[in-house]
Amino acid sequence: MTFLTLLLADLLHLLLMPAAALLLAGGEATLRARLLGNGGPALMATPRALLALLHKQRVRHARASLLAGIAPPAALAATLAAACLLPSFTQDLLFPAAGDLLTVAGLLMLARLLAALAGGEAAPAALLPGEPALLLALFLRILPGTTAAAPLGLAALALAVGALLSSPSPAPAASGGDLALLELAGLLRRLVFFSLLAGQVLPALPSGPEWWLPGLALWLAAIALLAGGLAVAETLLPPWRPARRREALAAGLLLALLAALTGLAEFAP
Repeated sequence: MTFLTLLLADLLHLLLMPAAALLLAGGEATLRARLLGNGGPALMATPRALLALLHKQRVRHARASLLAGIAPPAALAATLAAACLLPSFTQDLLFPAAGDLLTVAGLLMLARLLAALAGGEAAPAALLPGEPALLLALFLRILPGTTAAAPLGLAALALAVGALLSSPSPAPAASGGDLALLELAGLLRRLVFFSLLAGQVLPALPSGPEWWLPGLALWLAAIALLAGGLAVAETLLPPWRPARRREALAAGLLLALLAALTGLAEFAP
């Protein structure tokens, strides 16, 4: 593939990720409302709400630092960069070739820290939860391609991502455009976790622009199935208590460790 084709793929990918995150939020809200017997918001309600927030005046504390002012756009930029490092409709991208899951994890942790600073929270408290799902994805990245280790690793990743996504996000202490940027960063972060799961099961399609539309259809279908399944579970099942989420994350870490040991044992002489 030529450089111009790769550059075009990157530009389309850059536009796709925010659009997919907004449509995903609208689709999940509509599905939850239908399951509860309500009409539900329109699919484009989330983009319109964020656009309305952008036009509202920002209200900041008189003693807020300069970092608190630049933290919301910086958090969005870091989350968008992390999302762009994960492939969507094609694997033939310039940026993912230079990035890995460690970079994605670092960008999302940076975005979490910046969002906490924008809300006036303490930095250590923002970093304590970390990104356990991405750490599990790193286990999958280094595992040998064995039949026994891969299902264990995938189950560990799914368990941790489900626990992480089902946890309620605290409302950011921001307003106006700052709140809109932080909300969009949160939607992109959610899409990143779904993309991590989808990337473990989707087949690798051949290179070339003629495969972009089939790749887009497969990626969107996988994201929709994962998000829809989680929305149904969150609506019909009792909410997870904090202790149960911690247990799920711990179980995911144990499964990932077992998967790593299994993969290494199969290749041991």
